[in-house]
Amino acid sequence: MNKNNFFTRNKSYMDKKKTIHPIWRGVGLVLMIFIPVLSFIASGVILDLNNQYHWFPIPPEFIIRWQDPLILMKIFITILVSFLVYALFMLITFFTNSLLGPRTYIPPDLPPLKRKR
Repeated sequence: MNKNNFFTRNKSYMDKKKTIHPIWRGVGLVLMIFIPVLSFIASGVILDLNNQYHWFPIPPEFIIRWQDPLILMKIFITILVSFLVYALFMLITFFTNSLLGPRTYIPPDLPPLKRKR
């Protein structure tokens, strides 16, 4: 028997612990689809409100000759809003895990080993 067998872990236990429940995979898929779609809709609303209240100027580089001349601006705002929503969800997840999750130990925090005398 090796002297380091105490520190080895059972491989089947590790594989079982790392699996994600299928519902959370579904929630992630729904968020990956709906956040960009809702961000694109929000970018249209933001541009409509910008026409009324003139919050920010639209650079002429973002205006093109196409069916919708502001499509580049909509794509830019969509990417910006999607990034902000994803960052908000990451912050909420981080704070929830730090408050409710188990404390992770680093080597100085581990209790001392009990030795036979």
